[in-house]
Amino acid sequence: MKIILFYRHLPQPSTITPHTDVSGQDRSTRVDLGGSWARQLAKIVLFTYNRHQEDPMAVTVGLFLLSAATLLFEITLTRVFSIGQFHHFAFMIVSLALLGSGASGTFLTIFPPHNRRRSAQIPVLGSWGFALAVVASYVFINWAPFDSFRVAHDWRQGALLACHYLALAVPFFCSGMVTGLLLSVRPGQAGRTYAANLIGSAIGCLLAVVSPSLLAEEGALLLSTAFALAAEIAFGWRTAGP
Repeated sequence: MKIILFYRHLPQPSTITPHTDVSGQDRSTRVDLGGSWARQLAKIVLFTYNRHQEDPMAVTVGLFLLSAATLLFEITLTRVFSIGQFHHFAFMIVSLALLGSGASGTFLTIFPPHNRRRSAQIPVLGSWGFALAVVASYVFINWAPFDSFRVAHDWRQGALLACHYLALAVPFFCSGMVTGLLLSVRPGQAGRTYAANLIGSAIGCLLAVVSPSLLAEEGALLLSTAFALAAEIAFGWRTAGP
């Protein structure tokens, strides 16, 4: 609306008043642009305005990358826990993903974004948070390892398991918040959002099968972090502009 009003108030250069010199000859050149420069300027302003709002393809690519990173992280954690602990602790990762995703939905319900700019910033921050939380949580569970043999007679191991649980749920909270926000603010593109999420998750599952044998578990987690950082770049492209 502001751009339309701006264009309507632009001066039209098609009505230049000719003037004559002392000899009576016309020294002016009539310029009949028909408002062409005004239209070009309005197009530039309109392009910048739309570019600042969002790039739907960049958002789709960002969600695809973040979904792949999430499933790669989840399945790699399952392998880590099945090797480092008993196999029944590996199933805890499924509940971790549900806890983080559910908590993100609750957070968005209680604290919804109130303007478009904040909605555009959340995917960027969520991708950053996911990447940092993956590295930080993995460092934490190795710095303070959980001993399942002592959990029955040492209460500190139960508290440590709870800390592991919360720390490893943070990446799922970040990725779930991004997915939930995109579904809520773009209801007309829910099909594209679901498609990007499901296809990215499938690619993440495939990478989780292949990457540990090539890069080891630590390399697979770093690959997940790299995917999340690439998603941040894609979401950042969405908010580029003045």
